[in-house]
Amino acid sequence: MRAHTWSATPLGPPTGWPQPLKTLVGVMLAAKQPMLVAWGRERTLLYNDPYAEILAVKHPAALGRDFLDVWSEARADLVPIVAEAYAGRPVHMDDIRLVLERRGYPEETHFAFSYTPVHGEDGAVAGLFCPCIEITQQVLARQQQAFRLALEERLRDLADPRRIVDAASEALGRHLGIGQVAYGEIDAAGEHATIARDWNDGTIPSNVGRHGLDAFGPAFVAELRAGRTVAVPDVRRDPRTSTPEALDSFARVSIAAFLNVPLVKNGRLVAVLALHNAVPRPWEAREVALAEEVAERTWAAAERAAAEARLRDSEAFWRTFFQNMHEGFASCEIVYDQAGVAQDFRYLELNEAALRLIGVPREAILGQLASRAIPGIERWWTDTYARVVETGEPTHFEHRIDSIGQWFEVYAYRTGPGRFGALFLNVTERRRTDAALRELNETLEQRVAERTAELVQAQEALRQSQKMEAIGQLTGGVAHDFNNLLTVIRSSASLLGRPDLPEEKRRRYVDAIAQTADRAAQLTAQLLAFARRQALRSEVFDAAGRVNAVADMLRTVLGARVELAIEAVGDALFVEADAGQFETALVNMAVNARDAMDGEGWLTITIRRADALPSVRGHRGTTGAFVAISVADTGAGIAPEEIDRIFEPFYTTKPVGKGTGLGLSQVYGFAKQTGGEIEVASEPGRGATFTLYLPRAEPPRQDGTPAGAAREQAAGRGRVLVVEDNAQVGEFAAQLLEDLGYEGRLAPNAAEALRLLEADAGAFDIVFSDVVMPGMDGVELGRRLRKRWPGLPVVLTSGYSHVLAEDARHGFPLLHKPYSVEDLSRILTEAIGR
Repeated sequence: MRAHTWSATPLGPPTGWPQPLKTLVGVMLAAKQPMLVAWGRERTLLYNDPYAEILAVKHPAALGRDFLDVWSEARADLVPIVAEAYAGRPVHMDDIRLVLERRGYPEETHFAFSYTPVHGEDGAVAGLFCPCIEITQQVLARQQQAFRLALEERLRDLADPRRIVDAASEALGRHLGIGQVAYGEIDAAGEHATIARDWNDGTIPSNVGRHGLDAFGPAFVAELRAGRTVAVPDVRRDPRTSTPEALDSFARVSIAAFLNVPLVKNGRLVAVLALHNAVPRPWEAREVALAEEVAERTWAAAERAAAEARLRDSEAFWRTFFQNMHEGFASCEIVYDQAGVAQDFRYLELNEAALRLIGVPREAILGQLASRAIPGIERWWTDTYARVVETGEPTHFEHRIDSIGQWFEVYAYRTGPGRFGALFLNVTERRRTDAALRELNETLEQRVAERTAELVQAQEALRQSQKMEAIGQLTGGVAHDFNNLLTVIRSSASLLGRPDLPEEKRRRYVDAIAQTADRAAQLTAQLLAFARRQALRSEVFDAAGRVNAVADMLRTVLGARVELAIEAVGDALFVEADAGQFETALVNMAVNARDAMDGEGWLTITIRRADALPSVRGHRGTTGAFVAISVADTGAGIAPEEIDRIFEPFYTTKPVGKGTGLGLSQVYGFAKQTGGEIEVASEPGRGATFTLYLPRAEPPRQDGTPAGAAREQAAGRGRVLVVEDNAQVGEFAAQLLEDLGYEGRLAPNAAEALRLLEADAGAFDIVFSDVVMPGMDGVELGRRLRKRWPGLPVVLTSGYSHVLAEDARHGFPLLHKPYSVEDLSRILTEAIGR
């Protein structure tokens, strides 16, 4: 540093340096620890001899240059550090990773730095002072040890030699940051290396294949066979690889540096671990040693795994052959007395089939005499086997062991002096079957007649059960709908009997009776259409309107625990189809959805415009004007293998007695006859969506519809909250209450009723609620109201048979549907007066 021409730097001659700089330089030059100083805005670099060793080939050109320019390859990392120091804030870092080119190639280095601001004579920060310690070797040693442990852990549980080689190659390549690692096995002749698989980072083409060793050249092959590792940092600079032919070969496979580690066992080259890189790089001694260690570990682990695999395969083959024979096999020896007369035989080995066929556990028979293992076994067996051993002639027979009541078919043969083997089957069941077959043949005609009569009787019972179940479900739903309708009719009729009734209200009640009667007639017509088979009678109707018209019937079919939502997208959409068959198809799809949801969930019917038929069941899609009616449920979904069969007549996934398999078949036939299509989308556990496509039609000419009359509200003797999910019944009940002198407020469900009461419970004197509703039922609502507002009276009403049967068990006054005005007035008066 003293010999450097400083006058050519921003600092000028040393005689003009400020005193703080001179002091730092003196301390730095006397120190044995690497140190540097960056001075001035130009960050002029000064350093001592130990730091020069860190700079390597950058020294002495680095003296007097900008510190950041000297370390240009690490400039991005150093800029913020230098900025902190020049801002007057010291920076200390225990382990900084820098990629430096100190020896003409990029290398990973690690340092501990302490950047300290240095103040000039004017008190401002004039530069920085940095003592540093290189800890590269310590860090890399730790990383290498961690790599060894991780590799050992990774290879420990691998049993496949190929996976062991793959894992070791990948781990070594990633740890050293090289382009490719290949493991080649040398053939017995020592002339070829076979690379089954290699690992690479994408910079070098795969070397998988069979390669002749002569391609390495005789010098390289001699080194490898001698067990010496060959390291070439740069193929262009090594005389062994820098010939034009060699360089051309290396260029074709993108190899610029390589390390070949031989594995020599018993004097023979058995494998080579090859490390390749696409750019020149030195092979440090620690890297060479690590590669040699990994090569040995890989070979040892692969050999161990291969030997274990061969042993397992051999054992598995014979074990599988012996233990999985259909026939029982026993190896036995004859036991003689002193006179040489056969007295017994001993079981030496048996397979699993033998133990199963004899019915004796292994520990009770292995090594035991037959007379002990099978008490009561006849002497005949010993004599027969002794004859086989003594004559050498095999025998085949069927015989019964009376003591255990089992028959055996046996093939016995001599296997050595005093020993024999027996292959056998337990044929007891076959003999029983033969006897039973003989007996069956003798009484076959009588048995067939008896079984046929039983089958006919069972089938008739099943049909009757299914018929009664279907009738019960249908009549229960119809009774519920008609009870709602009769409630309106009976109440209107009662009010019409009042002598002082104004004409306007009389007309209103008469209209209500007429409309309800029409609705009853419509329900009856729907039931008849559903029950009978008839030719299609096309008419033009509003699809959404028709869906809404049968909504009540659908709710009855679905049950109270299924929420029904109907959504119409866009303007009214008209179709040309048989309206009765359309409604039947809706009911069939709804029933199918209900069963898929186990009677509880959401059913959404969506009506929208469609401009094409989908491509389904091998049919091409068709463009045109259509209306799509989608029925989506939240049920169990349909398995993929069943989707193509669900529209087949009589095909059903339901248990016996739970479905006929005709519902979806009707939907399919209706869609096809009408010129439409039916599509299903479903995944197991995520519900199903059936979409019915029907031809779109022009709307019919309309004459207009009459506007509804306004309703008057009257003050009364009490305020009643009516909870009813049927809008028609609810509105009519509210009207009746007004006519009786009450003030009525309608809530369509229990949740809305609770919301109104939470907002202002004092606004109501009594709650009048239906029992069976989607979501929370009336009984549960009443219990919650009793707990929350004990003084608020609750009256329930229902037309369902099971609710009426329970009657007062729930503890609330119950008004049966259909009810009269007088009944309603009486029960409300009694409830409020309590």
